[in-house]
Amino acid sequence: MYVYFYALKLFMNNHLATPERHRAASRGATSGSSVDLVIECARGLAALWVFLFHISAAIKQAIPALYPLALEGYRGVPVFFAISGYCIYAAAENAMARNAGAKTFLARRLKRIYPTFWASIAVVMCMPFVLEGLSAVKSGHFVFPQLAWLSYSPLDWFGLLTLSKELVDAQVGANDGYTRINTVYWSLAIEVQFYLVVFLAILMRRYAAAFLGMVSILSAYAIVSDAFNVPGLFINLWPGFLFGVLVRVAHTKGMTPFSFFGRYQFAASILLLGALALATAILAQLMDLGFIASAVIASIAIWCLGGLEHAVLTQFTLSKKGLKVCGMLLFPAVLLGQSSYSLYLLHGKVYQLPEMIARNLFPTTSPLYVIATVLLTCAICYGFYFFIERRFHNRRLPDPRPEAIPAAATLAQTAR
Repeated sequence: MYVYFYALKLFMNNHLATPERHRAASRGATSGSSVDLVIECARGLAALWVFLFHISAAIKQAIPALYPLALEGYRGVPVFFAISGYCIYAAAENAMARNAGAKTFLARRLKRIYPTFWASIAVVMCMPFVLEGLSAVKSGHFVFPQLAWLSYSPLDWFGLLTLSKELVDAQVGANDGYTRINTVYWSLAIEVQFYLVVFLAILMRRYAAAFLGMVSILSAYAIVSDAFNVPGLFINLWPGFLFGVLVRVAHTKGMTPFSFFGRYQFAASILLLGALALATAILAQLMDLGFIASAVIASIAIWCLGGLEHAVLTQFTLSKKGLKVCGMLLFPAVLLGQSSYSLYLLHGKVYQLPEMIARNLFPTTSPLYVIATVLLTCAICYGFYFFIERRFHNRRLPDPRPEAIPAAATLAQTAR
């Protein structure tokens, strides 16, 4: 409980407006963009949306009203890609500004992905034994679980551990991808290829924008002509990343809600978000909104939400009571955002353990059955984040001592 309230206080100091933060932000708000909190919350909600998609059958039975939303949860992946485009391009800009070099950028990106990914493989491989062990306590008989990954060849393991398995499969005529161990790993492979493209762009320095433009043209050609329909290759999914990059470019060029609407940015951003939601609902009735459309909608929403966050930081000063209320409302979404990578990696396998517990406590037709499953799964994944993932973050972690809170609250928020 102490850790929760310490983290809550740190969150409010970092993200919510105090009089001092209000004055500082007002003096330095030349770009009119602020998306730290937006990105953190959106990342967490996207991971949760994907999770709900994978348990949509249970949701249909227990919470029918939530089923249509859960059924669209696969759209959380293009949301992730758009967020990644924004964050990775921001990291690339920082690397070039610091003359850190392309190798440093790539090393930091790979450090962010691979160690946590490898640890998740160990958890996924252990889960069937944990589940069978718990069943054995009740039944008195242990059944060795069926493990699809036991059939992996050394080449399969190489492809898995390097996140190149679908590309390797394409060369040997296989097509099972990552399904034998954890289906969601396919998107990590695409993410790593995004990193490699940006790495090459940084190497080119002056020609970085031209190089990314050429990749985008090639991607458009591949989508229209179906010329590079290779499983596991990033090129057809590049637009999801690109639209996040474009939002970042818009922010760095000063094209923000603040630059267009000035002190009316808060109201304008709300109206734009409402119009976006209405347009999305209408278009969804007329056509199937595919991957690219989902990424476009997510990117526009990030741009609009950035206007809201900037308005809150520069135009409103909350009282202590207001800070507490906002903190209590937003903090769970921020926790979810912090552990979003862990939640995305593990939910499809780990949820079986909380589901087993929830099934013994509530009937499967009760909303409490789904709620308990989701909350316990998120808690387990946050534990994985706390003990494993956060050790590989590319930013300083706050000093946990209470006396260090004021200093910790001033730490710069950098792209992951």
